[in-house]
Amino acid sequence: MSSEEVKVIDATGHCIGYGPENASYLFWGLEEKGEYDYKEKERNEVYVEKFKEGFYTLPNEEIYSKCKSCEEKDKQNLKLGRTYWAYTYIYEKLSEDVVSEYQIGSKYKPILIGNIKPFAKNKTNNPYKDQEDEWIRSNGVGRTKKVINFLKDKAKEKKYVFCFGAIDEYLLNFCKFGKISFEKKWFDQNINDRNFYYKADNLKIYLLRHPSNGWLTQKQICELINNIKPELNLSCNEL
Repeated sequence: MSSEEVKVIDATGHCIGYGPENASYLFWGLEEKGEYDYKEKERNEVYVEKFKEGFYTLPNEEIYSKCKSCEEKDKQNLKLGRTYWAYTYIYEKLSEDVVSEYQIGSKYKPILIGNIKPFAKNKTNNPYKDQEDEWIRSNGVGRTKKVINFLKDKAKEKKYVFCFGAIDEYLLNFCKFGKISFEKKWFDQNINDRNFYYKADNLKIYLLRHPSNGWLTQKQICELINNIKPELNLSCNEL
């Protein structure tokens, strides 16, 4: 990798989310899928220009204003994913606003999405690039601590925080860095014994399994929303 590509790694590693930083709804994963292209010059320049020092968030519009081809490319990648339907469903039911998958990450919607780990891999079991591994060794703990406390602070501001993926890893990080305790909750819908989630004590932080591959179903998400706002009384069995 060239020195310019190493600079891009540092800039992208410090980007913790996409959308407005003061968002009311935060959707978090452990890591992105889809290997990052360090040769995509126009997109990379946005990260490098945005990054001064410390961690930051980045609305989609800042990317698309500099990289016209990025918007269409991102839309095509969205068609391959199975997560954004969960984001849109939760947001629309709780906020009573309408959002398309393509608006998630926009500065015009109060939604911020991000990941604990900074870099994407083509497949989750693939190794990171050597330079990515080096960045994680130097900065990974600091980034995780920053993200966990960022999410905790947002929840203290009465924001909704939904974390999807390896629940045990989230529990460990929130306990270690955020000093937060959680209560185990149960879904009526039992999908292969995956019928539980966690809610932070006195905070709107929810730790959930991943919605892809049937780990977290729409009926379970519907149940979750009814638990959060019983007055909605959604008909989950009809889904």
